[in-house]
Amino acid sequence: MREQLPFIQTLRAVAAMLVLFDHSPNHLWFFKLGYSGVDCFFILSGFIMVVSTADQTGAKAFKLFVINRFARIWPVYAVTSAVMAVAFCFIGTVSSQEALTRLVHDLTFQPAWNSPPINAPGWSLTFEIVFYTLFAVSLLFGRWRYPILLGTMGTMLLFSGQSARIDGLWGYVALATNPICGCFVVGVLCGLIYRAKWRGIPYSIAVCLLATFSIFTTYLLFFSLREFNHGFMWATAYGGIVLSLTLMEKHSPVWVPISLVRMGNASFSIYISQWLVIIPFLKYAPQAADSTQLLTLGGVFLLMVAAVSFLTYRLLEKGLSQWAREQLQRIFLTPGRQPDEASPSIVPAQ
Repeated sequence: MREQLPFIQTLRAVAAMLVLFDHSPNHLWFFKLGYSGVDCFFILSGFIMVVSTADQTGAKAFKLFVINRFARIWPVYAVTSAVMAVAFCFIGTVSSQEALTRLVHDLTFQPAWNSPPINAPGWSLTFEIVFYTLFAVSLLFGRWRYPILLGTMGTMLLFSGQSARIDGLWGYVALATNPICGCFVVGVLCGLIYRAKWRGIPYSIAVCLLATFSIFTTYLLFFSLREFNHGFMWATAYGGIVLSLTLMEKHSPVWVPISLVRMGNASFSIYISQWLVIIPFLKYAPQAADSTQLLTLGGVFLLMVAAVSFLTYRLLEKGLSQWAREQLQRIFLTPGRQPDEASPSIVPAQ
């Protein structure tokens, strides 16, 4: 069973680009449902948490999981958010005091129902933190970890939409009971299917399932007259694609273009640093007067995003996060053999 799964990285690349196009200035893409890329990210997050922790349980696995997740997310998010705060102060959008207050709020992952993060994509990280917390605690329950995790999350989803969306401690309840958390559940189930000894359905049927769910997802993205909110519909669409590819992978490796795999490796950097380009682009770029200018602006925008994402990936994801992980492991893990974790290339940041 392979732990490096190129199809997962490819889907992460697709999810990152969906969100990027949805946020892009001047509507540089011809559909506006790219927000559903977040649902896809959450499904992949649930899947990868199962694969990357394998059969690890106990206190040491708990500590290693928390360290790795914190080091993976927080340093990159902190630096990009701090740069955004400085940028907003520079252009006069917020005062320095307000920027500092919002920065503290964001970097402690407090619910952002009524106070959007200064680095806008950061709203999804509060959901990730809720899921990571539940997943980390489940590691302490040994062979009962998945029944407890799925039972807890399933129970919370029964109260979906019943909690008031307010900031503060009660806001975490609204996070945990939000329908979008069903995407994590779908991802965990797909991960368990991948790790199961069961051979799965015939390869040809898995391919037919992939074609069916791909057509369904394409319809939702491009042709549906209704815009579906985060949650059930997108969990079904993207979850079906992930499930189909998982069943295919159990028979033989799924081929995907290496370029998309590399983009998927940097998907968190693309996702979390895009606002560093979008905000100045919105303020200083001219409005497109015709299709030629629109294409030109679109090309410039994508080149800027690529440059900023590359720097974020190399300096922060591969540099600062790795350094933070090593330091935290040195401080909090006792000497001796540590639980192995899957290759960083499949461990999600988001």
